Amino acid sequence: MLCVYMHLQALIGTYRCTDIPGQFVWQPGSLLCAVTEGHWLLLEDLDCAPMDIVSVLVPLLETGTLSVPGHGGEVHAAPSFRIFATRR
Repeated sequence: MLCVYMHLQALIGTYRCTDIPGQFVWQPGSLLCAVTEGHWLLLEDLDCAPMDIVSVLVPLLETGTLSVPGHGGEVHAAPSFRIFATRR
């Protein structure tokens, strides 16, 4: 079984280009959407995750806030947000 690594940008979000040259819009990632909308999130094989992802998750688990550098600072988790993780 292989660990599939997700990029940090896919979790938090990134700016993407539009059809208009030089124009960018914010595209929130799956973690940011789950945090703000109060969804449940399952992360498999968390022990295989790269440190950049773990470094984002630890403050979220400890304080309930997600740091979104370059786009709004910190986001507080919705009351119904839950995170579950498995390990190998």
